[in-house]
Amino acid sequence: LGPPVGIDEFIDAMRSLGDAKTVVERRLISDLDDAARMIGRTAGVADTSGTGFTGRWQSTLEPASVSLAVDLLGDETVREAGRIGARTARLSASLRTKSVPEPVVEVSAAPSSGARSAIDRIDRLIADLIETVGVANAGPLRSVRHGLEAEVRAATVSTGVSATVVLGDPPGWWRTMSYIRPLAAIGTGVAAGWVATELDAPVPPVLALVVALVVWIGIGSIVSRSGRRWGAAAVTQKQAELAVAAGRELDRRIGRPLRDALRVRASLGAALTEFDMVRSALDQP
Repeated sequence: LGPPVGIDEFIDAMRSLGDAKTVVERRLISDLDDAARMIGRTAGVADTSGTGFTGRWQSTLEPASVSLAVDLLGDETVREAGRIGARTARLSASLRTKSVPEPVVEVSAAPSSGARSAIDRIDRLIADLIETVGVANAGPLRSVRHGLEAEVRAATVSTGVSATVVLGDPPGWWRTMSYIRPLAAIGTGVAAGWVATELDAPVPPVLALVVALVVWIGIGSIVSRSGRRWGAAAVTQKQAELAVAAGRELDRRIGRPLRDALRVRASLGAALTEFDMVRSALDQP
């Protein structure tokens, strides 16, 4: 028997059907691609790249938190800690003092240049984010930006409302100086009087008294300066702790709303990335 009648026509029909299927698939992919891009543009996702928010927020948050901590523990706090430290040192070096109360420095929240610096840093970040997503799609970001200054001020007050700098236990040598100081003053005074007598000075008692007084005041000055440095060092240590607390407040008040504002865009960006991968797989022969 010969070949079936119409086999060439059958082969041509199958080839045409395969071509039509390919055309339909490509058309369907193209339509899906157009729809995905349109949704992306509507939501402010021009491409599948992200905003890099996490890294940019951390690089902004750290110096902003330090700025707020410096506001809370600024020059006035350092001076107050120095005064309290000097007073504690003098009390420790006095024989009349039986016990020294725990030295505590109250921290007053007084937002100034540090808060302004933090506000400017975060505002620049939000401005960059708005430019990235497009002005037409940045309503939630603009809402966060609108309340930025109030939130930074509130974070500063919340961080410092009950913060205190506890200076801790005084150095032991201050108490030792309470015994050494009078002995040193009396000893040097007597020595000066004896030298003056040997040299036939006109007023050896007066000279002895002056030398003893100088030694007394000098040792007291050394102890006081040590107390001031001690107080300032405690403020520096506390500053790092407050910076961490300020960072938590800023992240809660500003970072979280910014993440919420960008979450829809991030989810859509991830979906577009996955769609691109599927489309690439379909395009491969």
